[in-house]
Amino acid sequence: CHLGGMMYDLWESLLLESEIESQSLKKVASVMEKEICGQLTNCITNQTLQLKLNKEHRRDLDEILEKSHEYVQE
Repeated sequence: CHLGGMMYDLWESLLLESEIESQSLKKVASVMEKEICGQLTNCITNQTLQLKLNKEHRRDLDEILEKSHEYVQE
């Protein structure tokens, strides 16, 4: 019976250790997710701003080309 009690204690200890590891992994995963989401959000914001600037530059270039064609035709 003493051996059964020791086995029970061993299993209980292993379960507790597994639970602690599981909690630790969940915390690490949560931190990594927040870190990755933050970086992705920054990247998307930067790319969106760059796209907006590129579109504005393209409009400016189109305007310049249009005016230059008008001047050439005059």
